[in-house]
Parts: sequence; structure tokens; C-alpha cells
Amino acid sequence: MRVSRARQDALVTSLTEYCRSHELQLSGVFTDRDAASGPASAAFTGLPDV
Repeated sequence: MRVSRARQDALVTSLTEYCRSHELQLSGVFTDRDAASGPASAAFTGLPDV
């Protein structure tokens, strides 16, 4: 499912605020704009490397 850039930005902001309020460090947000690629996507396979 694709979401608008504004929705994606709002979700990142919400996640960032959640982490801040719970004294957690958010080091990055990975997004894959092509949900049809599933677990073989570059964003998903690159995530464990971080």
C-alpha cells in the first residue's frame, strides 16, 4: 500500500516523538515506497546490516 509523502512524514514525526518521550534513540527510519516488492526489497534486506 502506498501512502502520501505527507502521511509518511507525519508517521516519522510521530515515531520520533514517541522515541524522544520514552528516552529511546531513533537512529533511522527505513521506508520502501514499493510495497509490492515484499521482503525481497532493498530497504528490507538492507535493514539487518545496520
